[in-house]
Amino acid sequence: MENNTGLYFTAAEFGEGSSSCTMWNEYGTWVLDYATWSCAKTSVKPHTTTGTWYDVDGFTIPNRSYNVRWGGGSYSYVGPNVYTRIHDYDRATCNQNSSGAVFCTIT
Repeated sequence: MENNTGLYFTAAEFGEGSSSCTMWNEYGTWVLDYATWSCAKTSVKPHTTTGTWYDVDGFTIPNRSYNVRWGGGSYSYVGPNVYTRIHDYDRATCNQNSSGAVFCTIT
């Protein structure tokens, strides 16, 4: 996960830890399918990454909505504190435009 914004993100490992995470895409695709799993959370500082080999199953922005897309597809709105699930082979790159909106692309 690459955070190119001035915001803190939360990354999660699903099925681990004692926290609870709600995701909008349980199977890690663009298909809408809400689910809540146990999770272990990690903070991702502004203008950083989670590292090349750090396993991240999903991400969100605390108390803030964002937009996400797969590849060159259309962006979908994701509400505050709702996680986007990604697979081990996926990379999420998130940027912020001049009006503060966040756009994440999964490749």
